[in-house]
Amino acid sequence: MAYEKQAQLKGDSRRFGLATTIKKYTLRDTGFIPTKAGRFQLDRKLNPDEADNRSVRLKITVNQDLTGFKMAVVTANEMQAVNIFKQPDKYATELEQLNFTLQELIDRGALAEC
Repeated sequence: MAYEKQAQLKGDSRRFGLATTIKKYTLRDTGFIPTKAGRFQLDRKLNPDEADNRSVRLKITVNQDLTGFKMAVVTANEMQAVNIFKQPDKYATELEQLNFTLQELIDRGALAEC
C-alpha cells in the first residue's frame, strides 16, 4: 500500500489528509513513534478493555518527509483491514475510541478532514 495524500478507513464516509501545518514534533506529541526507516507510526488498540491479542487497532504511518500517509483499522494480528462501521452495535466502543483519536489528531494539527 503506497503512501497517499488522502486516506479513508474501510466503511467510513470521511476522508482524511495530513494537515498543512504538520511537524515531526507534533507527531511525536500525539503518540507517533519514529521507526528506523524514518517514518512515524501510530498503533492504537481501539478497545482498552480487550486483551492486546483480540482488540482491533488503528494504524497510521506517515512517510519521512511528511507528504503522505497510510491509515487502516486492522485485526489484532494486523493481517486484515476491519470495517467497524458495518456493525456499529458490535463495535460501539471501538467507534467511540476511533472518533476520539481522529478528532484529537485533527485538533493537534496532525490530520485534517477533507
